[in-house]
Parts: sequence; structure tokens; C-alpha cells
Amino acid sequence: MTGRLPGRTALATGSTSGIGVAIARALAAEGAHVVLTGRGVDRGAKAVAEIEAVGGRADFVAADLGAGAEAVTELAPRTTELVGGTPDILVNTAAFLVGGSTTADTEVATVDAALAVSVTAPLVLTRALAPAMAARSRWTADSPPSEAQGVVQLPESPPPSSSLPSSSPELSSPELSSPESSPL
Repeated sequence: MTGRLPGRTALATGSTSGIGVAIARALAAEGAHVVLTGRGVDRGAKAVAEIEAVGGRADFVAADLGAGAEAVTELAPRTTELVGGTPDILVNTAAFLVGGSTTADTEVATVDAALAVSVTAPLVLTRALAPAMAARSRWTADSPPSEAQGVVQLPESPPPSSSLPSSSPELSSPELSSPESSPL
């Protein structure tokens, strides 16, 4: 495949369904060798087959990111082995969504599982891969990423204050800024 990412490698967590598989397909369509991860081996095999059917390159590594830091840390060397080095791109899309019940009915174990997958796993995986990614990066302070390097740079966002109306009574109300009036 050709595109903006030939010769690049990517690891996409939570990439057997939803936005994760869509991102994995898009990366592969741009020429990257993508390592997909997820808990479902059948869904992973299907996603890899779909990418390969259109000329992409992909592999699957079964990983339960809620199984603890050790399980997450093991994903880094497994990916490195598959792609022949540290991946160029890391996309953390794995998530455990808490829903379907009220706060009063939500078990602490459910929240712990959500935090493990959605917060702890991306931190641990990024810590394991980012130093090597940064060490071999072609980017420096003098040569930021550009479209020529296969990265689309977004325009700068305006400062947050510029998006707020300057004469908004809600924002200038003394009652809202007073600690005495705080509901907390």
C-alpha cells in the first residue's frame, strides 16, 4: 500500500472494534504496519484479515489491558518484536466504559476496571514505549512535524478566553466566583 505512512509502524490498543479498528484501518491504508490489540482473538483475526484483504499489513496481539500493569508492559516487547523495533505510532483507544446503572448501583470494582483500562494502561504503555520513540524521532524543536513527514499539523487553537463572550454576566457574577457561594 502507498500513502503517507509507508515504512512506519503503529500499535493501536482496543482496535478490534469501534473507533480503534477504524483508526487501525486508516493507518494501514496510509501504509503503516499496524499491530492491533484487544481481548477478542476472533475479532482481532477478522480485523487483520480485513486490512490484509485490501493490501495492508497488520498483526494481532491478544491483550487484556485490565489485567494489570504487567500484562500491559508485556505488550510493548511483543509489539517491538512483531514490527522489528519500537513502533512509530501509539494509539491508545482501549476503553472500559461505565454505564447502564446509577452511581449508587455502580460497584467499585467496575470503576477500578474502567480506570485500569482507560487510565492506567495508556500510562503504562506510553511509559514503556515513548522513551525509545522519542530517542529515534526525526522531529526536533527546529523541525516540527509537517505534512511532508506524514503528519497533519492542526492549526493553533485560539486561547480559551477568546471563545468566551467578554460581557457574559454568568462569567462575571460575583456569586459564582465567591468561595462563600460555592456549593462545594
